[in-house]
Amino acid sequence: MMVEILDPKEGETIYDPACGTGGMLPASIDHEKRNDGDLISPL
Repeated sequence: MMVEILDPKEGETIYDPACGTGGMLPASIDHEKRNDGDLISPL
């Protein structure tokens, strides 16, 4: 849900302040694939 709200764009840094299970980073990659078809560069 947070990834959909934030709607990250290419060139932006993804930061998960909660540091929970780490689910925000994979969700961000999935979001990018669905919206652009391009994979953002994971660190």
